[in-house]
Amino acid sequence: MKKIWTILLAVTMMLPLAACTPSEGNIDTDGTKDQTEAEVTTVGETEKETFFETNGNTELDEHKYDCGLPENLSFGGKEIGILYVDGRESELISTAPGNGVVSDAVYERNLAVENRLGVKFVFHRVGDGTATASSLEDMVGSGDTTAEIFTLSADLCMTPVTRGAYVDLNGVEHVDLSKMYWCRGYNDMMTLQNKQFVVSSPAAVTLLQLQYSTLFNRTLLALRGLPDLYDVVDSGDWTLDYQLSLAQDVYEDTDGNGKESKYDFYGFVTGSNVSLDGYCVGANVPLISHDAEGKLYYSGADESVSERFSALNEKVSALYNVHGTYVCANNYIMSKFAFDECLMSTALFSYVESCIYVLDDMNFGMAPLPKLTKEQTSYRTYVEGANTTFGISAAVTDAARRDMLGAVMEAMAYYSNELVRPAYYEHALPESFLQDARSRKALDDLYENIAFDYCFVENVGELRNTLRGVLPTPNAPMDTYQKQWKKTVKNGLARYMRDLDELQ
Repeated sequence: MKKIWTILLAVTMMLPLAACTPSEGNIDTDGTKDQTEAEVTTVGETEKETFFETNGNTELDEHKYDCGLPENLSFGGKEIGILYVDGRESELISTAPGNGVVSDAVYERNLAVENRLGVKFVFHRVGDGTATASSLEDMVGSGDTTAEIFTLSADLCMTPVTRGAYVDLNGVEHVDLSKMYWCRGYNDMMTLQNKQFVVSSPAAVTLLQLQYSTLFNRTLLALRGLPDLYDVVDSGDWTLDYQLSLAQDVYEDTDGNGKESKYDFYGFVTGSNVSLDGYCVGANVPLISHDAEGKLYYSGADESVSERFSALNEKVSALYNVHGTYVCANNYIMSKFAFDECLMSTALFSYVESCIYVLDDMNFGMAPLPKLTKEQTSYRTYVEGANTTFGISAAVTDAARRDMLGAVMEAMAYYSNELVRPAYYEHALPESFLQDARSRKALDDLYENIAFDYCFVENVGELRNTLRGVLPTPNAPMDTYQKQWKKTVKNGLARYMRDLDELQ
């Protein structure tokens, strides 16, 4: 049976991921399952279970998830045109209940928004992502308002943004990005020169699927007398050094051939390329930041960041080259973890989703990416830069119409957090995991600490691709790389900022 599952896992995980980078997992947002369908209830008919918890009873905590739209806001049945990229329709469209947990939640979300605001969604499909980026500019240039809300993969947004395809949301009523149901990490990163053109939220199932975490086998930790990583995370001790100590201390030469092989038991199993992208974000080493005027600049050369980056290179290269770490093909990572052949592994949510039935018999946990040091104030969740984004077409010139679209985007974010996010977790994770209170809290912590670094979305000056070779390399010549990046990234960002300056 294990051999069958291994084959199924390998085939499933080799499917292409729609992202800006080489594939590390498949995206399947339709939420279909072979098990019984989730019962769909009308919003308000029963109290919806949510996955977040407030920290205390302060007014801020009580209302940070509340939808702030006026109670009597209604638009009399007006149609809302939404453009989507071919292949990502399942995030937005569900025509009837009974097609799976996530699909049912999308259906219920859409009904909730339409009923709450008195609107009707009309969806318009455009080709692949690259074609869509050009289409946005053409639509705006011709004044075409057939589609008024644009959705697009994050890694393709910057060109249409700088060419004036989007409205600055700061001038749109009803959009409140301070609410916790928005993705603050992405939205903060895309606040450019104090303007906000594109945003993301759990309305994008890809935002959930592309989160990175560290899976760990709680049973195997306990059998070895090691602390539960949830306790280590809570104490603030979950660092790269701690992960290194676990990786090197638990390696076992399972096949007895006297050398490392794919059949041995490892402390840590991970991948190359995309798996490396999250370390800068997780360790809070910002390579591209905002200056005082809200412009993006290369911050990797700042003294404090440069020092942290050198320390990160030292720790990541040690982790990747230690005896107990196995760096393997990406489609093999979850196979090793699911069959108790490692203590920890790097994991996208889509990895977990692809082998939920194997994990159902495991006692596992999900930790954030480790911190650089104990002194780092918080954990940070990296999201691969292909999450779906939302924005209003600049072809919409009527202020009242823009405000209506702002209300629609706000309601979609709110109801997606209430309905789609829990449904996705129910679909992607075993029921036993969701029944564990500490594991459920881990999901909230991962989501609320989502963070981005612009270089891993846009790959300015080939910085992202170069980093994949630098981070796992011991004694990398950092001074040489810093000089190279400072020049190429600076030039790339300058072009974007000049284009933004020229927008009306």
